[in-house]
Amino acid sequence: MVMTVREIVGLDFYEQHSALIEWFRDLFCDPDQDAMAGIKKSYRWPPGDVVTPLEELQHNFGKHLSRQTLEMAANELTAASQNWRIRPDEFADGEEIEIRGRAFAADDRAGQRLWHGYNEARDDLLSKLSELSTKIDAIDFSSARFGHNHPPETLADVPASKLDIAELKASVLSLQNEVAAQKPNPETLVRHSGKLLEFTKKVLAWSGERGTKLVDAALSSTGKVAGPVIALDIFDLLPNIYQVTAATEQFLGMLKVLL
Repeated sequence: MVMTVREIVGLDFYEQHSALIEWFRDLFCDPDQDAMAGIKKSYRWPPGDVVTPLEELQHNFGKHLSRQTLEMAANELTAASQNWRIRPDEFADGEEIEIRGRAFAADDRAGQRLWHGYNEARDDLLSKLSELSTKIDAIDFSSARFGHNHPPETLADVPASKLDIAELKASVLSLQNEVAAQKPNPETLVRHSGKLLEFTKKVLAWSGERGTKLVDAALSSTGKVAGPVIALDIFDLLPNIYQVTAATEQFLGMLKVLL
């Protein structure tokens, strides 16, 4: 049975190579080779021009697989024949024609729009994760000390600890790696997106208890108090976290359609 484009894209690298060769040979043929092998003895010369393996593979898989993967398969096919033609329907039974139609259906306009939407959602999420990661890296706890004339706050008087920030960074990194993977795991995405929301809830809970005190200290510090500055830096992460979680939901929606 001819595999669909979506099925082949879901394979690992080594399986993809064999599947691409099989896919191409199921849909295209060298009439001379088939005649010599005794296949379809009544073969007439198929209509249409000679097809180029690389062009056909790029047309059907170029949006989904790397050029290296396609070139490896195309080189093997080109070495086998210089006279590839599409198999004429008059030499295929009804089941073969139906299978062929399903194989090409994944590359129709609707399929192209679907993959385009998936790629856009992935790129948007990766961009937002990169922005969030940059902001996290800019938070500096090393200067979190208060002058003796200011309120005796401690490192506990910030919305999140160093460990919280480290765990947030780890979740962002895990999301980046998973989104960039060939076959992202939805459960992993949901788990780490949930950790980002847990961080947000913790920061907001702290704000309800100490927000007023923080603002008062910041206003009276004239730039000498680092604690409120760190707190504001942490609060500044929240809009980016919201953007990431929203983009993750959109990406998950596209991913579930393609699974």
